[in-house]
Amino acid sequence: MLQKIILLDLNKELCSLWQKEIQRISNLHPNNGIPFQVFNGTFDQLRLDSPTTIVSPGNSFASFGGGIDVAIRELLQTDPGSLEPSFEECVAGALIKCNGYIPVQHLNNITFSHATRGWRQLQCDTVVHIPTMRVPRHVYDGNEVHWKRFIFDIVWKALNEVKTPNVIFPGLATGFGGLPVDLVAESMISSMVLHQHQGWNMRDRGVHVLKYLAEDPSFLEL
Repeated sequence: MLQKIILLDLNKELCSLWQKEIQRISNLHPNNGIPFQVFNGTFDQLRLDSPTTIVSPGNSFASFGGGIDVAIRELLQTDPGSLEPSFEECVAGALIKCNGYIPVQHLNNITFSHATRGWRQLQCDTVVHIPTMRVPRHVYDGNEVHWKRFIFDIVWKALNEVKTPNVIFPGLATGFGGLPVDLVAESMISSMVLHQHQGWNMRDRGVHVLKYLAEDPSFLEL
């Protein structure tokens, strides 16, 4: 059962916006049932004592070569001399499973060795990899509604997949992707709160989701 959502990023503005959105949206939907932790820092500065999943907003070829993905690769690189599969071997397995190309928003659950710094510091051996772009590039085109829905759905998919007590989310597509941090902060927190709210049945949850995403919920309200 999910116990904590950790929002981690080096961008101070994004972390501040996360905090504001948590307060604002939790006031609107107070029974969300999940504690948030906003952490303006790096994985090296964080310690967790129960199993943890990290969400990677990477690219369609799982290169782990830029931004937060470099930090994830360093964190989960297998210790020198270990006979366990290397980070690269684990990632290659996920890429092979998708026949060499991971479509944008396609979710891949990648499991890593326990012979890593990530396991010792965070009890992390799992990355939920969901590409936010095919290749590292600026993707924001000014279409706020599209990207608001895009980020919302990525977060929702990740939360559906997480099986550990803790999950760490970085900012999604705020680096190479160039998405506005205010849009990303609002959409991420909205998705998390609506996903985790404990007081709704499935229909009520669907109505709240559609209203937030500026879709017509009338067919669910009949």
